[in-house]
Amino acid sequence: MKKVLIISYNFPPKSGISSRRWVKLAKQLNRKGVECHVITRNGGKEKGINWSKDMVELDSTKIHRLKNLYPRFLEKQPTSFFIRIIKYLGIKLLKSFFFKVDSAQFFYHKLIPKAKKIIRSGVNNVIVTGPPHSILFHASVLKNEHPHINLILDYRDAWNDEITYEYKTSLRSFSSKMNSIQMEYLALVQADKVLFVTDDMRKRTANLYKNLAHKFEVFHNFYDHEDYDKSNLNIDENLTKKIVYLGTLGSGRRKALELLAQAIYQLELRGESISTRFHFYTNETLTLFRTSSYKKTMQKYFVFHPIVETTEVSKILSNFSYCLSINDPNYSHAFGTKIFDYMAMKKHIFHISNGGELFEILEKKNHMVATYDIEMIQLVLKRIESLQTTNFDINFDRFDLKVQTSKLINMLQ
Repeated sequence: MKKVLIISYNFPPKSGISSRRWVKLAKQLNRKGVECHVITRNGGKEKGINWSKDMVELDSTKIHRLKNLYPRFLEKQPTSFFIRIIKYLGIKLLKSFFFKVDSAQFFYHKLIPKAKKIIRSGVNNVIVTGPPHSILFHASVLKNEHPHINLILDYRDAWNDEITYEYKTSLRSFSSKMNSIQMEYLALVQADKVLFVTDDMRKRTANLYKNLAHKFEVFHNFYDHEDYDKSNLNIDENLTKKIVYLGTLGSGRRKALELLAQAIYQLELRGESISTRFHFYTNETLTLFRTSSYKKTMQKYFVFHPIVETTEVSKILSNFSYCLSINDPNYSHAFGTKIFDYMAMKKHIFHISNGGELFEILEKKNHMVATYDIEMIQLVLKRIESLQTTNFDINFDRFDLKVQTSKLINMLQ
């Protein structure tokens, strides 16, 4: 029997993408006969989807929750302006004097002794995921002291390529930045494999560490069919005049909405009829664009709804054939998590991004893609209006949780 220790700073009932990624993989590994141990930090349930249902089949005695010194209060979303100020000052104080790299900087006090005990019980595969990324370095110490283990680092976000570890932006001292770089390099040296969620990210990191690039592999995120109501898995061509977007609207993504409104406005000026409507299920409202030059166009063509829980996603998506995906113009390498919901539900996808791996995948499958270019967006809008919905390849089986789990099992000893 293969045995694996998963070290994930976040795990249900903690919400978050890393929590989702590894509880689902642990669930599927367990079904495949792999014995799973988990080390995570302690703490209660937080607001948001926490995927606790995926833990039901796991052996609770093999999930170890350890205390971390970093105050959990500073990781929660502020509920008021006063709390936001307190949180800002608290983080600034801690980063200046104590947690100069990240919130897991001192987690090794509890992590390493517990991990050693599990390894010595017969577990020889260790998977550790970041961020926070210092936890990857902690795992490299385990490899140094136990050379026989198969150490897999899961780079969900590239370490020193992220703004969290950028000198003067987040890391205030040069010595902290140098320490972060050295920690990353030592972690990569000790690893047997390093996983990246996109090929773009793998290439970017390979350019920095050419001598270690042979260890780098792409291991995408995925969808889990158990999250969806199968009765809603359909394509209704009569729904093509409505396009849905699920998720948050960061400052970069808002530029895409401005461009969409501008594109529609210009098409209308040329006398072209637009019947398409965009429905946004998000935490923002139209007031976000109250100063926009295209506010009236947005009021006519954009409909905003409250953000929905994961359990409601399949029900919402069943009302739409087209789904909108947006990458921040500066993060074209990213795979937004909602794209996997669209793939699982076999939807036609309209993706806006300045290139990137996802852009190329969708383009090859004849889905609609556009850069942050007004003319490209107009061409897509006209394509939707003409109902050119044939020849879409909606087979995204490579992103199925079961397929990804089989790939992971092949990496284990």
